[in-house]
Amino acid sequence: MPPEPAAPPASPGPPAHPIAAGVLLVGLAALTAACWWWTAPPAWMVAVHVALPAVAALGLPIVAAVGWRASGRRGLLPAAAGALAWSAVWGRGLVPVAEAPVGPTVRVLSWNVQRLGFEDAETGPRTECVAAAIARFAPDVLLLQELSARDVARLSARLGLTCAHADYRLTGDPGHGGVAACARGDAFTLGEHGPRAFAPEIDWHYAWAELLPVDGGQAINLFSVHLQPYGGRLDARSDDVARVQHAEADALAARLARLQDPTVVAGDFNSARDAPVHVRLRRVLRDVWEVGGAGLGATAQVAGGVPLRIDYLYASPHFRVSAVAVERPGCSDHDAVLAVLSRPAAPVGPQPKAPPSPR
Repeated sequence: MPPEPAAPPASPGPPAHPIAAGVLLVGLAALTAACWWWTAPPAWMVAVHVALPAVAALGLPIVAAVGWRASGRRGLLPAAAGALAWSAVWGRGLVPVAEAPVGPTVRVLSWNVQRLGFEDAETGPRTECVAAAIARFAPDVLLLQELSARDVARLSARLGLTCAHADYRLTGDPGHGGVAACARGDAFTLGEHGPRAFAPEIDWHYAWAELLPVDGGQAINLFSVHLQPYGGRLDARSDDVARVQHAEADALAARLARLQDPTVVAGDFNSARDAPVHVRLRRVLRDVWEVGGAGLGATAQVAGGVPLRIDYLYASPHFRVSAVAVERPGCSDHDAVLAVLSRPAAPVGPQPKAPPSPR
């Protein structure tokens, strides 16, 4: 009796690695979207969305290597799709774009000077370093964080600054830390100015000042902000900070919605770009780094050396971005953001709407 023919081999199913990679990409996209729209995410979600860009970037070469080994060129498709997704979500600012100017330029410096007030002396190495760096950067406008009224007086005397300072908690102590909005040189003067509370129930303040060009150009609103920082642990206090940052972002966005003059908001936001505070701000302002920056724009090292962008400079659509860079003078645990903006030469009416953004 002749032997029965062998059954044909079962057709192989789809390789497991593309499916796993696809599930991973969908999961990362879902987490990112949750970070955009979750108004006050818990601390663990904050940690996840801070780590997402680096984790996704490191995972792409692994997915590509596994795919190549298993399926050759076809196996590279998940990694290619992941690279496109990464570029769409986090890749803005990797390639600088210089916009055509609309009028005179203004150099804006935003910098957290790392508790300069701890150096309680008229001169000292940190004060000397900060003063020398500011002189080298030659900004017209400075938005500074973590310095006291006493620090502002010292820097103003050395650099010819005119400043509005806000003690974080309005203690009245000239040695207490805070933020400042300053004009340098003779191209601008300060008009109305003073500390502003984010909201009546929040004992935390920012500095607001009206910047007046001496050439008769349109007044500019300046906001120097420092959102409350997270602690080093994922605990209930971190959840409270997330809720406070949400309230601060809502209060700031409400204030910005009432303004018609050109506006610059800058400072230490203690959060990554996908945090709800930035989702709100990008609806009415432009992230200057994402327009004219080159690279990731990291301004601080967190969690033992992970580079992260937590210092931001936003401008209303009145401005055009000529250049922006992260400067590393080494005086602080934060790097400085220096931007060259083109400003309207004369009053131009109500603020134009920001370009539409899903984030």
